[in-house]
Amino acid sequence: MLQKLQKQLKGFKYSVNDFYSAVLRVMAYPSEYGLKEVTGGCCGGGVYRGDGSCGKTDNGTKLYELCENVNDYLFFDSRHPTDKASQIFADLIWNGNLTVNKPYNLKQLFQL
Repeated sequence: MLQKLQKQLKGFKYSVNDFYSAVLRVMAYPSEYGLKEVTGGCCGGGVYRGDGSCGKTDNGTKLYELCENVNDYLFFDSRHPTDKASQIFADLIWNGNLTVNKPYNLKQLFQL
């Protein structure tokens, strides 16, 4: 649809980020982004700390574990990226290559 609009509207430019590909890239090369753990969450219970129990207790007993350094992790809990991961994804949207942005990253788009 965006390609059709570009042909129809003179001067129309766009950028689409493939977030899934960005996550896969970070998971494949975690040390490139300063991360150590990309499969489990920093906070939670169960396998990979992924059961959604972060912050929950049962009669005063914690139902979760909390990591020592959240900045080593891609995911904070079973659903949310860490602040560091969010910054990584923002940078990939701004500066990323054609693997994660098409036909331009945002920096290129704003320079057109």
